[in-house]
Amino acid sequence: MKALLSVDMVRAPMTGIGRYVYELAQRLPHVAAVEQVYYYDWADGFMSPRALRSRAMTNQPTSATRRLTRARYYAHRMAAGVARRIGLPTPAFRRARLPSRENLVCHGPAFALPPGTGPRVVTIADLSVLTHPEFHPGLRVKMILRDIKASIRQADRLITFSEFTRNELIDQMGVDPTRVHAVPLASDTAFMPRSADAVAPILARYGLTWGGYCLSVGTIEPRKRIDSMLDAFERLAPALKNRFPLVLIGDRGWLSDAAHRRINALAHQGQVRYLGYLPQEELPLVYSGAAACLYTSTYEGFGLPAVEAMASGAPLVTMRAASLPEVCGNGAILVTPGDIDAFSEAITRVLTDNSCATRLAQRGRAIAMQYGWERTTRETVSVYQQALGL
Repeated sequence: MKALLSVDMVRAPMTGIGRYVYELAQRLPHVAAVEQVYYYDWADGFMSPRALRSRAMTNQPTSATRRLTRARYYAHRMAAGVARRIGLPTPAFRRARLPSRENLVCHGPAFALPPGTGPRVVTIADLSVLTHPEFHPGLRVKMILRDIKASIRQADRLITFSEFTRNELIDQMGVDPTRVHAVPLASDTAFMPRSADAVAPILARYGLTWGGYCLSVGTIEPRKRIDSMLDAFERLAPALKNRFPLVLIGDRGWLSDAAHRRINALAHQGQVRYLGYLPQEELPLVYSGAAACLYTSTYEGFGLPAVEAMASGAPLVTMRAASLPEVCGNGAILVTPGDIDAFSEAITRVLTDNSCATRLAQRGRAIAMQYGWERTTRETVSVYQQALGL
C-alpha cells in the first residue's frame, strides 16, 4: 500500500498530537506492508522526509513566533475547510503532483479529513469540543466540531487513542462500531528511570535536585485543572512543600493568565517553579528526577504525560476521569476530580512512604512498557488495510 499522511501538526512547540504525527511519519516507511509514504501539509503541499524532520527539530520558538504559527495554522485550516465543503482542493494540493492512487490510503491524524478521494482514515483524539466546550476558545470548538462531523460522514475508518473515546464516538455521535478503532499512543524510549548522576547536569541547569521536586507537565490551560493541583499542593505540610517544590512544565495556553498570577505568587514563596516549554531532549531527564508526578486533567483522550511519567519510573498521582483509569490501570494513584483533600493526601503519601512510591513506580513502568510507537504504527497500518479492503 501507499500512505498519504497530513503533517500540519508537526510544528514547534510539539504537543501530544504533533508528537503522534511525527512518530508515525518516522516509522511508517519501515513497515513491510507500506511501499511509499507521502507527507502533506495543507499550506506547503508535499514535503520530503528531510524537510519534515527539520521542521520537527526546530529550536524552541519565541512566544511571538508560537502565536504566529498558531494563527497561520488556523487560517489554513479554515481555508482548507471551505475548499473541502465546496469540493475544491487547496492551492498547495493543486500545485503538487498527486501520487499514484493505486492502493493509496490518506490519513488525517488530527480530526480533519485528509486530501484525496480514495480511502480515508481520520484520527479523533477526543470529543472535548463536544463534551467540554468550555475548555476551548469558541473558534476552535466550531472548527474542530465541524471537522469531526465531516470525518464521521466521509472517512472510511476512524482512529481514537482509547476505548473511552471510541465509546464516546459510538454512544454520542452514533458511529458504527465497526468503523472506529482504538490505537493507543506511547512514550518515547528516552523516557526511562535514570540515576541521579545521569540527570544531574540538566537538573542543575534548572536549579533542581534528583528526587527533590514534584512535577507536572502540560499546557497551562483550563482543561488541565492547574487550579486544583495548586489547591492540593498548598494543603501539604509546610515541610513537604519546602522540600519538594512543584515544578510546572508546559506552554502558556488559552485563558492561563489567572493561573500564571497564582503560580507567580507561589513562586515568590519558593513553593512553585514554572519552567515553560522544555526541549524534547531534556524532558525525559526532568521526569526521571521527580519524586512524584501530578496530572490533574479531568478530560483526556489518552493522557500522554501520564504514560511518560510512568515510563520514567516516577510515582504518578492523577484523576479517575475519562481515559486515565484505562490508560494508567494500577500504575497510579487515581483520585476523584474535585476531591482536593484526597489529592493532597495522595501526594503526601507518595512523598513520605517510600514503599508506596516504589510500588507505584514499578507498576507504572510495567504498564507503560505495554505501549510503544511500533505498536501504534503497526495497529495504524492494520486500520489502513481495512480501509483499503486488503
